Amino acid sequence: MADGPDKQMEYVNNGLRKLLEIHGFAFQYAMLDVARAAYEKGPHRWMFEVGELPVRVQDQDTRADFILRKVGTKSYMVVECKRADPRRGQWCFVKAPYTRRGDPFGNAVIYEAVSLRKPGELAHISATGMQASTSNDVYHHACEVRNLDGGAEEGKLDSRGAIDHACAQVCRAMNGLVELVARDARWFTTGGTRFVFIPVVVTTATLWASNVELDKTEHTTGNLGDKDMGLTQKPWLYLQFPVSPGIKHARSPDQLPTELRDLLAVEYWRTIAIVNAASFAEYLACADVTDIFLDPVWTPPSR
Repeated sequence: MADGPDKQMEYVNNGLRKLLEIHGFAFQYAMLDVARAAYEKGPHRWMFEVGELPVRVQDQDTRADFILRKVGTKSYMVVECKRADPRRGQWCFVKAPYTRRGDPFGNAVIYEAVSLRKPGELAHISATGMQASTSNDVYHHACEVRNLDGGAEEGKLDSRGAIDHACAQVCRAMNGLVELVARDARWFTTGGTRFVFIPVVVTTATLWASNVELDKTEHTTGNLGDKDMGLTQKPWLYLQFPVSPGIKHARSPDQLPTELRDLLAVEYWRTIAIVNAASFAEYLACADVTDIFLDPVWTPPSR
């Protein structure tokens, strides 16, 4: 009988530890601690702004794991932390040979920019995709591959569910944040008239970039044969994610393009940084994004 309470406490202790790991709380706050240390070290300083901020977009409630802000700017990094399934801990990324006609921004890093055109008038708050930079590490498709020791069930060698879920979640949180600031012009009265929102997924998965040429496959079967995938392990990379209307904010640009190829970049493509947890501090040191130096992804025709 004397051992009863001790055994119960040990059971609860082990159960709580497992749940904190499974639900990602331990990983989330470990990454926040990395961000804190990186902030104190500098020089490109992203400071902690808030954690678990509740937001709403398209009548759906969600929360951002945490949000960092670049010191002295209105650039906000919306971070989703994702512990990979131990059986599917290899995330692989591939470039698309065709994305849109002309494709002048195939390697563009596109973030969400929210601007106030006429101070004090809510109707003139607009949101659009804007180019922060270009990168050879922008990819368009992602797959999860099983670990070598993870087993392989028939027909379940790979998946993309966890990556899509994490990307959709960080975009849902980012778009909810857009709605939050866009509904009140007072957000724009100090420190400039433009917000920039940067979506980031930090993961325990190993990240692989492939240089396989998808358009060079067998035309009659769609098989790659024995092509080498040309894999390179990456500390971080970018996924060009097409944000579906169901998780997107309701704000519009000042002017919408009438060509589908331009509409894709202006309204729907948003570039998500996918970062391996061991490289999060290094990524923060390199993520020198401001709300000032952004280029349009589309220029309206002159009237």
